[in-house]
Amino acid sequence: MMEIANRQQLFLVSDRSYADKEKLELSGFTLPEEVARKYEYKITLDESVLPPTFLITFIPHGSQSADGELTLDSAGIKTPAEKW
Repeated sequence: MMEIANRQQLFLVSDRSYADKEKLELSGFTLPEEVARKYEYKITLDESVLPPTFLITFIPHGSQSADGELTLDSAGIKTPAEKW
């Protein structure tokens, strides 16, 4: 998640907007295999506000399902706090 957040900051500086999942992956990003086996992810953008924001959500599957979703937003807020 932190790598995605770092890349989002680079997109904001260079493109003046954050990247959706498709744009992120077109830039060469892939989840590490050990993470991809346990999580899917999505990126939610809100460009209607200034500054724009993003929310990264990791959705667990398989052996990680009991963990529930993990999120990290553009302000650095991580939820649920007890999982971080």
